[in-house]
Amino acid sequence: MKIEIHEITACGFYKRGDHQPLFGVISEWLTTFHGWIKNRPNVAATTTFSGEESTIYCADMFLHADGFGIKLWHGTPATESGIAYISSGDRLGYTIAKERKIGKNSIPGWPSYFWIIPKENRIITLQHKGGIRNRSSGIPALRDYLLSYLTKISDFTVFSDDNKKRKKIIGYKRTKSSNLHKNLTPFFKTSQLELPSNTNDLMEQCGSIRKLILSEQLSRKLPVEYSAWEEILKARAWQNFHAPKDQKLNFRIESDWQPFQDELSELIEQFSGNKDRNIKQRIGVRLLGCSTIHWLDTIYAQDQIDISKELENALDWNTKQFKQAWMQARDARILAHTSV
Repeated sequence: MKIEIHEITACGFYKRGDHQPLFGVISEWLTTFHGWIKNRPNVAATTTFSGEESTIYCADMFLHADGFGIKLWHGTPATESGIAYISSGDRLGYTIAKERKIGKNSIPGWPSYFWIIPKENRIITLQHKGGIRNRSSGIPALRDYLLSYLTKISDFTVFSDDNKKRKKIIGYKRTKSSNLHKNLTPFFKTSQLELPSNTNDLMEQCGSIRKLILSEQLSRKLPVEYSAWEEILKARAWQNFHAPKDQKLNFRIESDWQPFQDELSELIEQFSGNKDRNIKQRIGVRLLGCSTIHWLDTIYAQDQIDISKELENALDWNTKQFKQAWMQARDARILAHTSV
């Protein structure tokens, strides 16, 4: 099972230009959201929005000692009576869509699982193999789902008093007795937690390094970077390339490299531990037979852990299985960066 740690970087209602919310941090409303979910009459009533390609439902939510478990169901487009499909063996231009019927009131789709630790502003994703291929962590859908709840359904939202069926949102309040704020913007944003690269492990695998990767971003707005931009384009015979003045050039150079220990050590000393976002250059290496880039500055907080075959191969998890998976995930080294 793969796990990732994400930070909640913005949550609540913000005045224009402010970096801190006036109110609405996740610890203020997650328990109320849990109550709203538990009071829904069925899964269909848990939607907070419908996207163009998917409708998101909450299929499970529960409170545990160290946080909240949330299971989303990502509904996929369907016909009136089932799902449409084509054969992978059909020739291009000769595909014929077929329809497979599913049970009445069935919602085709796939699940995603999250553990939210509100006191730390952390979200942990749990991705087991299951029987559904090519699933993502589902974190973008969770962001949209919770933002929609915060914006349209939460107790912070104030509606007009008219008798129309679709009431208009007129603003937001911290409590019912608080002042109404009409010009606040709600946000719910996350980013995957970044940690210092484990350069000790990399030194131990020095003999397996086969590639050196340089990644850099240049801006045409800055004279020094613009000159470098022109030199790169000239070297590639692209000097007639025209682009807007505010355009950025992102490029990556990859070279064969089998370093000695002292060469790698010198490179690590120069680039490891860099968290300055103003520096737009990154150095990484790739190991023999591995597509993953090991960056020398930071790495994303993620890990692959062993869980029971029953849980790993299950099509879906019920509440009991979800809790079991979480209890096994808590032993992962990566979670030392949380309080669980």
